[in-house]
Amino acid sequence: MTSASLGRSRSESASSQQDQPQALGQAVQLKASDGVPLVGRVFEPAGRSRASLLALPGIGVPQRVFRHAAAWLRQRGVRVVSMDYRGVGESVHPDACPTASLTAWATRDAVCGLDFVRSTYDDAPVLLAHSFGGQILGLADELRGVRRAILVGSQLGHPQHWRGWSRVQVEFFWRCWLPLAGLVSDPLPRWALGERLPLGVARQWRAWATSGDWLFEEFPDARDRFADFRAPLLMCSSRDDTIAPPHAVRALLACFRSAPTDLIDIESQRVGHVGFFRPGFEWLWERWLDFAVSR
Repeated sequence: MTSASLGRSRSESASSQQDQPQALGQAVQLKASDGVPLVGRVFEPAGRSRASLLALPGIGVPQRVFRHAAAWLRQRGVRVVSMDYRGVGESVHPDACPTASLTAWATRDAVCGLDFVRSTYDDAPVLLAHSFGGQILGLADELRGVRRAILVGSQLGHPQHWRGWSRVQVEFFWRCWLPLAGLVSDPLPRWALGERLPLGVARQWRAWATSGDWLFEEFPDARDRFADFRAPLLMCSSRDDTIAPPHAVRALLACFRSAPTDLIDIESQRVGHVGFFRPGFEWLWERWLDFAVSR
């Protein structure tokens, strides 16, 4: 995972998605507990909803990445609510970047999305989380209220989970590329990661990666939150995902000691880190659908 390849993969992903216009769902205005405005998207089925999904993206990944899968699920009776964290995608506001951090994303923004689904639809949602979105289960007590969870490309970011040349690349990213990009502007420019990223997020992200114990150095109680999570859990990984390699995904999976878990490990298709949500993976979305509507 070189910095350049990371930026290219996300930039190319965003570009390909923009080249294929689709309905983006209905925009909704949300407000976090500290008053920062956020933007979400609701994909509402035509008839009665069979389940509600709250879609939380990864770091530097805007909510639009969900749109193909969300539109497919909507057609099959599942409501999908996605959102952008403060300072990213559509949730850009003068108050957003100065207050943005991974902590704020987890304890304020994600919780805001959960509260919106619960209060608007009187429904305990299923979590559909990409990458960092899955780690939020260890950071916010409120997320225990989800009925089930689908974690896609979610991992622990300890560098030891990468092997060989990939380990060298990821160490360069954390220790050189990210801090240098942070000297350019706040938010970090698109050429650094493929999407603009608030400096506060980048600094905390790097601190986790270089601490020796990922988020647990700052949040030791996250281990207990992961261990106490009891809802059924479906994890998805890909052998060609250089941002969430299998070792890193399984390390997070091992933290969920009380939850019934299942793992879908994709070997035969090119996926990368965000390809799970692109057209061509309807067979996987079918698995998510079956999982989401189960009671």
